[in-house]
Amino acid sequence: MPDFRFVHRAVKAARGLPALLVLAGAFTASPADAAAAPVTTSCENFYNTAVSNGRYRIQNNVWNDAAGTQCLRTNGSRFELIRSNHRKAVTGPPASYASIYKGCHYRACTAASGLPQRVDSMQRIHTDWSTSNVAGGAYNTSLDLWFDPRPNSDGINAGEIMVWLNHRGGPRPAGSRVGAVRIDGAAYDLWKGVLRDDSRHISWVVVSYVRTTQVSAVTNLDLRNITRDATRRSYIKKIWYLNSVQAGFEVWQGGKGLRTNSFHVYTR
Repeated sequence: MPDFRFVHRAVKAARGLPALLVLAGAFTASPADAAAAPVTTSCENFYNTAVSNGRYRIQNNVWNDAAGTQCLRTNGSRFELIRSNHRKAVTGPPASYASIYKGCHYRACTAASGLPQRVDSMQRIHTDWSTSNVAGGAYNTSLDLWFDPRPNSDGINAGEIMVWLNHRGGPRPAGSRVGAVRIDGAAYDLWKGVLRDDSRHISWVVVSYVRTTQVSAVTNLDLRNITRDATRRSYIKKIWYLNSVQAGFEVWQGGKGLRTNSFHVYTR
C-alpha cells in the first residue's frame, strides 16, 4: 500500500505562515538565539518560523491527524512539543514531523545556508544535534535530507534520505529492509522505498538509515558519507542537489516532551 506521508508533509509550507503567540518559556536559548527571536508557542498545524537570525526555520508540521493536537514551543533554535496527543497506528504514516531545518523547504528558505549543493561536488555537510526523548508513545528521532535535480526546488523533491537516530513504539521506515551498512563507525539497517502520488504522477525515492545502537545526540556527523553510500547504491543521483537538512520527530502516538536542545548544520 503506498505511503503518502511525504506528499502531505511537503505541501504545508505553501499555505502561509500563521501569526505567533508570544509566551513566557520554561527553557532558555543562547544569547545570540534569544536576541533573534522571542519564546513563542503555536498549535497551528503548518506553523513555520525563522529563528537564529534566519539561519534556521522551525516547523510544527502536523499533516495527518485530524483529531490530535500538537503544540510547539520555540526559543531560538530550540523547540519542544508541549502538547501532543496523537493516536495513529504505527502500521501507517505518522501524524506529524516537528522539525528544524537549514535550506529551502518549498518556498520557506533560510538565510546564508550554503545550500543547495550538488551531490558530486558537496563541500562540508556536518551536523550536531542534541535531543531529549520520552519514555512513552510511538515516534522516531530523525534527520531528513531532501534532494532534487533542481536547486531549491519548490515542489516535492525527487529523493530523500532519513537517518533514524532513535525510535520507540514500533514504527518502521517506508519501504522494506534492503541490507546493513557501517558508516564512520556507526551501524545502520538500510531501508528503501519508492513513494508515489498517482493523482499528480509524482514519485520519489526514500532511503532510511536506522541506527542499530540508538542515540539521543550526534556530534560532527558527516552527512556527505551517508549521501555517498546512497549514491553508490544508485538511490540518490550524483547530479542532484541537496536542498535542505531537517531534524525532528515523526510522531505516531503521544510525543509530549520531545525536545531539540541544540542543532547546527555546518556547510563551510
